[in-house]
Amino acid sequence: MGKATGAVKLESVHPGRTRYLVVVSRVGRQRTEESCLLGIDCNHKTTVGLVLRVLADTSITLDGDG
Repeated sequence: MGKATGAVKLESVHPGRTRYLVVVSRVGRQRTEESCLLGIDCNHKTTVGLVLRVLADTSITLDGDG
């Protein structure tokens, strides 16, 4: 099972929309760590707007509106 290791509330240009960026990681059966970033929008209902697998050689830069 995955473990949420961090969440950040993001700014949004849309009024009434709350966005979060969540880091989820787990250790697999072969002792390998697997991680992904989830972009979550919380409005009238909660939806996942982004799923990004993080690999060992992935470089991520965030700027602008998330």
